[in-house]
Amino acid sequence: MTSIQWVISGRVDAMTMGSVDFEKLPEETQQQFIIIGETRSVPRHMLVVSPTLSKNKITRLKRLLLEMDKKESGKKNFRTIRGHHKIC
Repeated sequence: MTSIQWVISGRVDAMTMGSVDFEKLPEETQQQFIIIGETRSVPRHMLVVSPTLSKNKITRLKRLLLEMDKKESGKKNFRTIRGHHKIC
């Protein structure tokens, strides 16, 4: 059961959700919710690294992630993440 179903069924009283995902819901589902607050726009995915990593390793990691969509192995990983095909 998803958190959306939990709210609709009364299993939980509230949840959080990204605006992009909310806008993808059918209008009739959206109307079942009351939006009680919104945050400013923030990136959906963030990369957090240890402060002990060298700048060189951080740069390499960032480049690898940003270029994942250009290699078949990276594309394969994205296929397992529904709706995603690239890190921006």
